Amino acid sequence: MNEDGIWSLEERLWIADEAHYRSALDSECIMGFPAPVGIMRGNAILQSLAQAPRWSSVEISERHVVRPTSDLIALGYRARGNRAGADQYEAFCTSSYRATIGGWKLFQHHQTPIPSVSAREQA
Repeated sequence: MNEDGIWSLEERLWIADEAHYRSALDSECIMGFPAPVGIMRGNAILQSLAQAPRWSSVEISERHVVRPTSDLIALGYRARGNRAGADQYEAFCTSSYRATIGGWKLFQHHQTPIPSVSAREQA
């Protein structure tokens, strides 16, 4: 998997439908989201995503790629997501993929929200 391919896969995970998640997530996947969601694993991720509104767009910047071995890729980046009826969302994120017989699968994802400018001004 080259860098363009892995970033394309990562972006699709933000905006794609549940069917894409079912094909892209490793059976041992673990994710960490801001409260109240918290830590999720396996089928709990798919159940939660089936009910969550999808992002209409995402901008990924500050991209970093680490390849500790030929079958592992870790990403670090800043995401800015938009969806109808919601404020823009920004977070620092990490995702980790492993090569499997079925292709590259996401086995770890974490988001640390970045407060909006208006929230920072209120603090």
